[in-house]
Amino acid sequence: MSTSLKLTCYLVPLYLLWGMNWVIMKVANGYFPPVLFATLRFACGSAIMLLVLLINRPHLPARRLWPWIFAAGALQIAYNNVVMQLCLNDLGSGLCAVLNYTMPIFTALLAHLFLAEPLSVRKCLGIALSFLGLVLIMNIELESGAGIIIFALSGALAWAASGIIIKARLSHLDMISLTTWQMLCGAMVLCAYDLAVPQEDINWSWQACACLAYNAILASALAFYLWSYILTHMDASKAAVSILAIPGVGVMGGIIFMGESFEIHTACGMLLILLGILVVQRSR
Repeated sequence: MSTSLKLTCYLVPLYLLWGMNWVIMKVANGYFPPVLFATLRFACGSAIMLLVLLINRPHLPARRLWPWIFAAGALQIAYNNVVMQLCLNDLGSGLCAVLNYTMPIFTALLAHLFLAEPLSVRKCLGIALSFLGLVLIMNIELESGAGIIIFALSGALAWAASGIIIKARLSHLDMISLTTWQMLCGAMVLCAYDLAVPQEDINWSWQACACLAYNAILASALAFYLWSYILTHMDASKAAVSILAIPGVGVMGGIIFMGESFEIHTACGMLLILLGILVVQRSR
């Protein structure tokens, strides 16, 4: 099997697993407290990843790298996912997916500030298009409050910051090993929060178990394994462009399975965001 065909075989299930998970996460909020659901998801997911890692008998990262691994896990696994899980209470799954995938825009800005990567005219154009889309969405989502959209964007910013840390300090590590330790650190942060802050009871049912199983096994362990393989076999910029199909799957899933409305203004805002991200990534 050729490398390109193999990458396609990894990308297509990733689109479905992460794209449809926006619908699953929104459904899960009806059974779990949002933060506790994220905790259970990544605790189970990291346990599965750790088992796979131990079978391969990996070397532990150097002690000096652990603060950076912990920071990356706290930002991407803990903060980003909790923010999105909370925002799903007030925003549609499709809109949350698109807002989360503004991450490449924030990555371009942070890379310019901290990695001295130049901001070309094309990158600036892409950033302008995306923020125009955000302004358009915020102007028509006032019933939910502009604050909740800004909150969602803070999750994307945290994901971008995690990427900058990985790029600057951890890029030499094996991606599967890094993903495992990063997920485990994020799960530890979430567990500490749950112990410190009382959580509501879980409404256990077969639907709740199905949501948790999907997130732990498929959307966390399996999907992150697929993503690690893609990152190690594809150019970073191409990989970032390739996942732009995921929010599209999330939007369609919300419409089909959740009956979410799709106003023309919302659609235009989402398209501007995705177009801006594509312009930024293609300029690399």
